[in-house]
Amino acid sequence: MPQKVFETVIPCSPEELFDFHSSVEALTKLTPSDARVEIVGPDTAVRNGALHELKIVKFGLPMIWRARITEVERPHGFRDTAEKSPFASWTHRHDFLPHPEGALLRDTVEYRLPFGPLGAVVDRLVVGHDIDRMFVHRHQVTLDAFSPAPVAR
Repeated sequence: MPQKVFETVIPCSPEELFDFHSSVEALTKLTPSDARVEIVGPDTAVRNGALHELKIVKFGLPMIWRARITEVERPHGFRDTAEKSPFASWTHRHDFLPHPEGALLRDTVEYRLPFGPLGAVVDRLVVGHDIDRMFVHRHQVTLDAFSPAPVAR
């Protein structure tokens, strides 16, 4: 099963990073512009057992994504595991770790596409690159949210 790890040092505390990534507002900020995300389920809390239900429109195609929140360890992170998604399997661990310069944001994603060998080819050609782009975007948005604004002269 493919695994991807993305890490960025963010100039804030792990608590601030946890709060940012567990807020409903962050979801739309963290979503790249080529996709739309709408929360359609009533549960938005990051707590053990919560079921987040989202409507995602990507490539013009709407899809429902249901993710179960587990392993919540405030302020160090949480896991979401897709119960319904376009993936055969998807687990995303969000870690917010102490770092001398603030906090280390680490996203670890393990996933598998459906359709066996055909899915593996599609992953190598398209999906893997799209996941990389999405997490680069998420980390940049998070960094921008906590970086001081430049001073105008």
